Amino acid sequence: MTDSHFVRHEPCPSCGSKNNLARYSDGHAVCFTGGCDHYERGNGEVVQSKPKANRKLEMTGVIASIPDRRITEATCKKFGVTVEYDTAGTISKHHYPYYDKDTGAQTGTKSRIVDSKAFYASGTFDTTAHLPSNISDTAKASASPSTTVMYLPPPLNAC
Repeated sequence: MTDSHFVRHEPCPSCGSKNNLARYSDGHAVCFTGGCDHYERGNGEVVQSKPKANRKLEMTGVIASIPDRRITEATCKKFGVTVEYDTAGTISKHHYPYYDKDTGAQTGTKSRIVDSKAFYASGTFDTTAHLPSNISDTAKASASPSTTVMYLPPPLNAC
């Protein structure tokens, strides 16, 4: 068995992501876009699993600051970010909404589980954007990682 290592990111031919397809030194490739499951063997043969069903849109919790991420309550309110608390009163999840680029309606959510630092997605991400449509273009252009929730990975495009 040959050891294979990551070589580069490429666009995915199945879901259209710009760089979620990881190409490895032995020629095989895997798409890491949620719900895509695109896989190419080293010989170029495409093997694709049955697409995963989208998880129902989840957006629960309350708007509050996220101190460990240095995100203020005002920033959470502006971007629609909510949190959930465990029974001890500690933040257990963050919910980051995604919006349809054309209609402005919320269509997806990425949720972060604080203890494990894991993310999962719910809803759909076919035509989404991070920022709600009520945020001005000037505010979008001036948004920076230190003041907004832009720490998120790219949208998980559905196949």
